[in-house]
Amino acid sequence: LQLYQNCSELIEILCGLRRNSFLEQLEQIRQLRKSLQTDLLRNAIEVRGGERRILHGWGDRRSFTVGGFHDADGLSRDGLVSSAFWVLSGMIDEDPSLRRDLMQAFGRLDSKYGLRTFAPGFGPEADAIGRINRLPLGTAENGAVYVHATAFGVAALFRLGEPRTAWEQIRKILPYSSHIKDPSHSPFVLPNSYIENPELNLDGQSMNDWQTGSSNMLLKLLIRYVVGL
Repeated sequence: LQLYQNCSELIEILCGLRRNSFLEQLEQIRQLRKSLQTDLLRNAIEVRGGERRILHGWGDRRSFTVGGFHDADGLSRDGLVSSAFWVLSGMIDEDPSLRRDLMQAFGRLDSKYGLRTFAPGFGPEADAIGRINRLPLGTAENGAVYVHATAFGVAALFRLGEPRTAWEQIRKILPYSSHIKDPSHSPFVLPNSYIENPELNLDGQSMNDWQTGSSNMLLKLLIRYVVGL
């Protein structure tokens, strides 16, 4: 999806230059973009009972999926980044009816601290997908509110014409919001993530202050959608 988006950006850039000088490159990029579009529509959308999901990925000759209706651990799951980038990349324009399914996915991913990376997270039994299942549930990428990924979700909500929901998500991730009663790090720096796992007595703690670009992403959103630049 990111490569698909990059192709669109390169086409726009090259068309803005001396177009006749880049005809061969333009055609190559357009062909790659079309191939990606075809493959994404064929492989990245899973359908069951009239509901559709954007897969986060799949493995071992597609013997299992991640972010589908029946993942490697047998659970039905939503993935945030794949859903967000389906919108941000422009793939949503190929089938606008997916908007309803994406909004439902964002609803299932929601929590009091913002949009989670996955819902549900991965337990130890999900060993087919790699290291993420070695992270405790509700921490870091494993079902926590990983703020950088949440910012992508916010951008997607703006892109879908859902500013009210987008602003609500921004309110949730700000470290000085009223629902964050005991910040474990600086109260004025966007954290790495907000942890949530009642079984481990974790409720909103922040893993680190470093921001993985989340504050930069949020600033870009405010400039684009509020200032209008």
